[in-house]
Amino acid sequence: MHLKAKYTKTSESTASTYMSKTQSFPDYYNVEEHGIDNAWETLKLYRRKLSAADALLKTTYPDKGLFHLLTKALSDKYNSILDGLRTNPQTSIEERLHILQEKEEDSKVRSIQAHPAKGKLRHFSTRRGSDVSMTDVQANMLCYRCDGEDHVSRDCPYAEAIKDYAIALRKREEGSRQKYRSPQKRRDGSRYRDKQSLKTNPPRKSDKTSHGYAARKNASDTSTYDSCDEE
Repeated sequence: MHLKAKYTKTSESTASTYMSKTQSFPDYYNVEEHGIDNAWETLKLYRRKLSAADALLKTTYPDKGLFHLLTKALSDKYNSILDGLRTNPQTSIEERLHILQEKEEDSKVRSIQAHPAKGKLRHFSTRRGSDVSMTDVQANMLCYRCDGEDHVSRDCPYAEAIKDYAIALRKREEGSRQKYRSPQKRRDGSRYRDKQSLKTNPPRKSDKTSHGYAARKNASDTSTYDSCDEE
């Protein structure tokens, strides 16, 4: 009975601790330092700890709730992205995370280009004052580009290959649409070009017509001249 009471008290204390950590996440977690990947995995780790301490709290923080806490911890440079996400409520949480990660990677590239002397950005794996193991967090990471489990999306070794494939696929689809245009559209386009050509380049009179006109004019002039001589 004593052990059960002690266990219950410990579970309540643990649940209270992780409930507090989750609620105050935007106030102390530095997303700029750790990155969006780590921030999201940390929130999910808190949720697991919370539900393990008290099964009744398992549904307290669904993905939508955790994502809301994550957005509260982001800097102002993400405001335009978040505004766009609010206008598309049907976007899944996974897709929203991917969009934020793309923005994060783009910002880092711009920062490196703006300050080349500082070298590569350094990625920190721990946070002072935090009892969450980043090793545990990293073990649950998944690259959204290739589904690899040994790296995050910003370090994906296949990023360029994926980009090249996407470009080739887009060009192939555009070529297919151009090739299989309906015959009616092709005829309509041809008629339109013919009409435009007539407007800009009206047909000239043939040389034969011009020569015939000149011959008739000369004959008329000769006849008039002969008539004057007879008088």
